[in-house]
Amino acid sequence: MNKKIACMCAAIAMLVAVNESRAEGFDTRQFYTIAGTHGVFSVESAKTMEHLDYSVKIMGDYASVPLQFDVPAGADVSSSRTAKIDGALSLTLAGAIGILDFLEVGLTLPFIAYESFSDPFRTINSVRVDAPERGVTGDMQVRVKGAILQDLSGFSLGLGAIFSLPTGQEKGLVGDRSFWARPYIAMDYEIGPVEMMLNAGFTLRRKTEYLDYTSSHGFNYGFGINYHAVEDWLDVKGEIYGETPMSSKSQESNHQSAEYLLGLTVKTPIDLNIDLGAGAGIGSGVKNPEYRVLFGLTYAPNSKDSDGDGIKDRHDLCPQVPGVEEYEGCPAPDTDGDGWCDAWVTDPALAEHFGCRMTDTCPDVAGIDEFEGCPNPDSDGDGVCDRWVSETDGLSFACTGIDWCPDVAGEAAHDGCPNPDSDGDGWCDAWITDEKNAEHFGCKMTDRCPNLPGVDDYSGCPEADGDGDGLCAPFVEELGLSDMYFCTGVDKCPEEPEDFDNFEDEDGCPDPDNDGDGICDPWVSEMGLLEKYKGICRGIDKCPDEPETINGYKDDDGCPDKGRQIVFVLEDKLEIRDKIYFDNNRTTIKKKSYSLLDQVAHTILANPKITKLTVEGHTDDTGSYEHNLTLSRGRAQAVVDYLITQGISPDRLSAIGYGPDKPLDPAKTKKARALNRRVEFVITEKK
Repeated sequence: MNKKIACMCAAIAMLVAVNESRAEGFDTRQFYTIAGTHGVFSVESAKTMEHLDYSVKIMGDYASVPLQFDVPAGADVSSSRTAKIDGALSLTLAGAIGILDFLEVGLTLPFIAYESFSDPFRTINSVRVDAPERGVTGDMQVRVKGAILQDLSGFSLGLGAIFSLPTGQEKGLVGDRSFWARPYIAMDYEIGPVEMMLNAGFTLRRKTEYLDYTSSHGFNYGFGINYHAVEDWLDVKGEIYGETPMSSKSQESNHQSAEYLLGLTVKTPIDLNIDLGAGAGIGSGVKNPEYRVLFGLTYAPNSKDSDGDGIKDRHDLCPQVPGVEEYEGCPAPDTDGDGWCDAWVTDPALAEHFGCRMTDTCPDVAGIDEFEGCPNPDSDGDGVCDRWVSETDGLSFACTGIDWCPDVAGEAAHDGCPNPDSDGDGWCDAWITDEKNAEHFGCKMTDRCPNLPGVDDYSGCPEADGDGDGLCAPFVEELGLSDMYFCTGVDKCPEEPEDFDNFEDEDGCPDPDNDGDGICDPWVSEMGLLEKYKGICRGIDKCPDEPETINGYKDDDGCPDKGRQIVFVLEDKLEIRDKIYFDNNRTTIKKKSYSLLDQVAHTILANPKITKLTVEGHTDDTGSYEHNLTLSRGRAQAVVDYLITQGISPDRLSAIGYGPDKPLDPAKTKKARALNRRVEFVITEKK
């Protein structure tokens, strides 16, 4: 590829003979490999090698057309007006050593393995430029770098300098003819596996002019990224670097040199790193190659051994913990060999590497998986530790205390024994047959009612007739304890005394409404229990053995009387043979319907087996549907509210409105619509 530039970059400085002269050479290379291990290819890191760590490197690079320019008008050439180096292959030997953990000194020495010139380059204006001999040296570089900050929250800062010595062969453009120096600053920022590097500096060299091209002082820059793709194995990297001359011609494009490189570094277990890279020049600068390929080998044994176990940190899986070679620099990961990792293994990846599980609570005693590497600490499985556990730390997760009953499953609260006093009344359960155990647990032997808190008078059994009605609580018969008590029978209501009114007196339960008419027997009022039984009955029954006739006449005296009954209990509803009247188009119940609703309330109270009742409201189809639906719901709720005021428990009642959806007669006549306007009482649950 031809490059148009404004001046010549090669030197013809001295004519020595008439037909053949020597040209003063200069270094055409712009890629200089780093000497150490911290950096990309040519971009330096701010970090330095550890004290006395060293590296040895050989870097080979081939550049296609590393130098190219147009021959100026008037030059004496026979054919092409373009002069260039077609290709150049060089090998650079490099070495570096770390000093005091903050200084690094390196040396690089290039060897020109091959360099090919185009014909027009060989003789220009009778000045001859010869290709170099193979294997000649280029300019040696001494590289010094010092760390100012290293890894401060990911940031590193360093200062360095490159000193170039004119050791290259005179012919072939393989070296400068004078000493030059390049001081620079290096900055790093590392975030996770990504390390970014920035270099900036100046090259201070003797001013040399080649026709209209000037080589002099320059500003150097470089930016690189190193991605640690696989830790300690593979880095993926890239860099951009270049130089801008500081002469008056620095704005001309052919004075600008810039290049990019992409590649990777493979790290092997034998301290040998393999570098591969490729890139190309950027722009039309004289020294910008068409392309460049790199191949390098670096031997960098890391001598640091942080834990002093004789295994270098790079090869030490546990660089901060002394270990042995058998376990790659770590202590034994599983001392007792039971498959559970010792406590020092805290990294799941390390546990996986060694094939053990985290973490062995008994690292010195082989155990089982169920107890995380310990033997069974609780033989009877009651949560209380066998005695050997008290001699070992760290088993509280599996059991506690010391088991007084190691062969019988028990509870931690009772020292590994079953509950010595299940009902907590101070009397020992039957399993305690030893006075020593009874004394240890502080209970008396032996509880005849181990599951019922009792008293001393009845050997741990409770009072059998707590309500004092002479009838025994059910447990007496269930446990066969009738010989202990003076009561008889079985009291179905042990918390409430029987009322002994010759009505079911043997069940032990008080009967607040013997005749079941919803009106309380007199004793309920006499004992002040009307409030307690208000969901069952109300008032005072003047005829407690005869049910009230619910007919709207003295329905609250509890006595039968003559009169027409209009509320009847059917299988699934209460049938009312009358209507409940409301104010027109409103939810207000007319007073003339109070008597009917009182009879409904009396009927519900007289039938405790009816546990759930739904009051349904229905309207005709006159007016809007939404209005009728709302009206029916309101009327049903009004009836429920009235029944509650008459002593019916709210839990037994619910209201629903259907509007015109469930007509008894679908006809549109006045009579049919009157029939459809109604309230119904539906039984939804019975005992």
